[in-house]
Amino acid sequence: MEIHNFLNYPEEETVASVPIDDDITEAIIEQFQPSPLPADNDNDDDSQELPVVTSGEASEMLSKLQLFWTQQKDSYPAFVDSIVKMNDRVRHLHQNSLKQRPITSYFHHN
Repeated sequence: MEIHNFLNYPEEETVASVPIDDDITEAIIEQFQPSPLPADNDNDDDSQELPVVTSGEASEMLSKLQLFWTQQKDSYPAFVDSIVKMNDRVRHLHQNSLKQRPITSYFHHN
């Protein structure tokens, strides 16, 4: 193959079609539109409900994770600090759920 044919490959100039702006716009719209739902979506529900995790369970898991990272040979203080912050947030959420409410809020609850 000659270098001239290699650099200026003649079949490169052959174009099947030149897209117009409307074709490009339609292709982009089709790409980002949500896919249609199947017709029998009532019978085929593959989703699962997430299990409820209590604040006590979350705190226990975070404590175990913190212990894991502190036992490693290499030091990972950023990970441990993040876990401590998460554990503090879990405790805060737990304390907020235990706050005493006035008795009038019970009677106004419908």
